[in-house]
Amino acid sequence: AFQDRQVLDARAHRVVALQLHGYLFFGSAVRLLEEVKGCVVIQSPDLELVHLDGTPSRARDTTGFLVLDFSKVTGLDATAAGSCFRPLGQVLMQNNVRFVLTGVPPHILDVLTRQGIIQAAGAPVDGGAFLVESLDLGLEHCEEALLREHGGRRTSASGVGTLRSVGEGGIVAVLAQYLNTTGFVQDDLDGLQEFFTQETVAADSILFTKGSSADTLFFVQQGEVELLTDDGERLQRYIDGGVFGDLDFFLERPRTFSAIARTDSVLWRLSSRDLGKMSAQRPDLSTAVQRAALRSLCLSASTVFIGDAEEVQLQHAVDGMMMHASPMLHRY
Repeated sequence: AFQDRQVLDARAHRVVALQLHGYLFFGSAVRLLEEVKGCVVIQSPDLELVHLDGTPSRARDTTGFLVLDFSKVTGLDATAAGSCFRPLGQVLMQNNVRFVLTGVPPHILDVLTRQGIIQAAGAPVDGGAFLVESLDLGLEHCEEALLREHGGRRTSASGVGTLRSVGEGGIVAVLAQYLNTTGFVQDDLDGLQEFFTQETVAADSILFTKGSSADTLFFVQQGEVELLTDDGERLQRYIDGGVFGDLDFFLERPRTFSAIARTDSVLWRLSSRDLGKMSAQRPDLSTAVQRAALRSLCLSASTVFIGDAEEVQLQHAVDGMMMHASPMLHRY
């Protein structure tokens, strides 16, 4: 729901996600440890916000999660694992920062397991890390935890949680969540539904494919939809209240990605023809739809961790190893 995304936007700074590249040996691991200490924010005994290395921070809050992605790592020296990731896990645990490792290749997982950083089953140990299959799923894990901290999530029949259900209010309720600002009343959307088509789709239904005509804008009433790249990698996830297919729709270009329903879902479709009809007959509704889509796009673009001003530039080589801040990848 839109409210979920507002919560994540306000708390995105609590997730630090770094993608590691290349071979990690002792020297590069030590430098990695120093880099991480310079971007993770904790509360000092004096109740000041500081980085792990003790330098002052201008962050709004402490770091809640450190995510290290190993999908681009080619090798890991056992000494580096023991001297870097074990003490890092311990200091993170002492400061209530959850440690998440993602995309770990089998040969590196073996090193981490032998060093006691991860148990054989992938479960975290004291001073260890939580293992997640991919960076995408690791960030999802952090997002779900942030939403639970905010006040809990209601789990739907599909297993997807939302802070506020839009499932029973139709397209008006879906759109209203994006327009619920000063001066807005839901009666302003009277007549909206006649321009939309409701569709119920089964799990695993293909909604559109890359290169197909982008003549339809989609709103999710209930369910879960994913955008996929050419190789099947998940790019975005949408649940109750989500808007998708919007970028290509408004740019009037072929679909850039494919979309699939992961669960039985109820969708509302708006064709380009019906949007034109709406613009002619009800320009007020057309403006509302476009404003809702714009707010959805803007909020998605804003959910990127940037931390302190000096940390925005965290994209550089460390002995052949690239590190960079990663975006929050999920749209609700």
